[in-house]
Amino acid sequence: MTINLKNEQATNAYSFDLKLPEGVTVDSYTLSDRHNDHSNDMNYNETTGVYSFAVISIQSKEVKGNDGAIMTLKLKVADNVALGDYAVKIENAKYSLPLGDEKVSLPEIISKLSIENYIKGDVNGDGDVDIADAVCIVNHVVGKQTPKFNAKAADVNGDGDTDIADAVRIVNLVVGK
Repeated sequence: MTINLKNEQATNAYSFDLKLPEGVTVDSYTLSDRHNDHSNDMNYNETTGVYSFAVISIQSKEVKGNDGAIMTLKLKVADNVALGDYAVKIENAKYSLPLGDEKVSLPEIISKLSIENYIKGDVNGDGDVDIADAVCIVNHVVGKQTPKFNAKAADVNGDGDTDIADAVRIVNLVVGK
């Protein structure tokens, strides 16, 4: 899951609370390349089920750009969670302006998390990620018939497109790179 921030003014710090559906937890997270040596912290409140994130630049370096991804979360879904769409809530989002102590508050955001049953990279649905999946992507890209083609599983690099880069990523995984 990717978290984006569109900030009209430059920022060197931000924070927000994240409420995930029951049975879905944050396994890990990474900051995007918009950051310049920012310190970050995540806390989980078991009572409320809320994850709190805070990111700040110790050296007052700004987040690069004013629009785009700020972090990617790797989520873990419990076995008892049914397939389907769930609400994800971001609350108490704020970012700081580099000059002074002014904070900009952002409105609550409710987004959708779809829990589906497929393996990223298993394009042909046979249960394995292998060279056949890379071939399936190449065939799709060049316009050949691909009867068992899962477009969501094919976007291996998560950029929203299915292209040769996804096939290359599968080949690299298969050969151990």
